[in-house]
Amino acid sequence: MSSLRPIDRFRPTAAFVVTISAASSLLAEPQDKTPGAAPPQAAEAVADRAFLGAYTDLIDPARPDGGLRITYIYPESTAEEIGLRIGDEVVAVNDVLTKTRDSFVDELRNNNVGGTIRFLVRRDGEKLAIKGKVQGYTRTMDRIQKTLRAKLEGKPLPPQPASLWWNVGSGQFEESADALAPMRGKIGLLVWYDDCSYCQSKRYDFLARLHLRAAAVPGGFPVAYAGYFFSDHAREGGPEAHLQSAAELYKTRKPSFPAAVVNFPKDLPTPKERHDALYIFNHGVALLDPDGNVGYLQVHGIPDERAIQQVMAQIFVKHFQKPPASPKATEPDAGTNPGAGTNPGAATNPDEGTNPGAGTRVGG
Repeated sequence: MSSLRPIDRFRPTAAFVVTISAASSLLAEPQDKTPGAAPPQAAEAVADRAFLGAYTDLIDPARPDGGLRITYIYPESTAEEIGLRIGDEVVAVNDVLTKTRDSFVDELRNNNVGGTIRFLVRRDGEKLAIKGKVQGYTRTMDRIQKTLRAKLEGKPLPPQPASLWWNVGSGQFEESADALAPMRGKIGLLVWYDDCSYCQSKRYDFLARLHLRAAAVPGGFPVAYAGYFFSDHAREGGPEAHLQSAAELYKTRKPSFPAAVVNFPKDLPTPKERHDALYIFNHGVALLDPDGNVGYLQVHGIPDERAIQQVMAQIFVKHFQKPPASPKATEPDAGTNPGAGTNPGAATNPDEGTNPGAGTRVGG
C-alpha cells in the first residue's frame, strides 16, 4: 500500500494548500495576457477505439508476407479474454487472410468497440477458431493501470532495462553507472516517449517545460527529471535503428533534461520484460519520492498534470515541509516572578499559620 493518501480521499491542510499552489504555478501552462487573446482551450475528449491488446512479429523475418505470430498479450485485454495465446500464428481475422502486418492492422481497424471479432489461428500445428467481444483501448488501459498502481505505488520502482544516456556536448550516447543518482533525496519525475509528433508535444515538451520552470524557482525546487526514448516501430529495425531514431530526436531537439534511450542490445523485449515494465513501452509517467518509492504511476494517455501536481505537493509536504517552529517560552520579568509577591508559600507555608500541625498534630 502507498504511504501517500489517495488523491480522491486527501483532505488538504493549510501547508498543503500553499505547497500545491507553488507546484501548480510550476506546472501550469503560461497564459497569454495580451488584450483580446483567446482563453486557454480545454483538452479535447478522445473517442475510445477498438483494441486487441496483442503484439505480433513475423513468423519468418525474411518473409514479410509469411504470416504473423503473437509475441505478447496485454493483461486484461481483448486478446487475453477471448483466449489468444503467445505463440499463436494468425491465419485470418474476420475471415480475411492476414499474411502481412499491414493486412492484419487494417482488418483490426475495421472493428468497433463492443463488436465481435473472429480469429483463425494455428496452435501446436492445429487450426483453431476463436471469437469474442472487442474492448476499448481506454477501458483496457484503465484496468491495467489500476492493477499496476496497486502493485507498485509506495514501493521502489523496479530496476530499469539498460539505458544509454545522451551527451549533448558530444552528440553521442554514453553508458552511466548511476545515471539516476541526482534523483536521490529529491522528487523524481520519469517520462517515457518516442519520436512521434504526439509524444513530442504531449510528453517530451511537457518534461522540458517542467525542467526549465523548476530551474527558475528562487531557492530551487527539490525535483529531478529524466526522459527515456523507446520506440517499438524503430526497434523492429534492430538495435542500431533504434539508437539512430533516438539520436535524431535528441540532435534535432536538444534535451534540457537528462535524456536516455532504453537499450535492448540483443533482441526485442521479452514478454516478461514488457509485463514487468509496461509503463516504459506504453510511454508512461512515474513520480518518485526522495526514497525512490513510486508516488504516482500512469501507463497511458497524456501526462495528467493535475494529478502530478497533487502527488508532487503531497511528497513535498511529507519529505521537505518543515514543521512550524514552536513559540519560545517568555522569560518571566520582575512583576510576574512567582517568587516575588505571588509566591504561594508566603501565605500558605505549612510552617506558618496554616500548618495543620500547629493545632491538629497527631501523635505528639
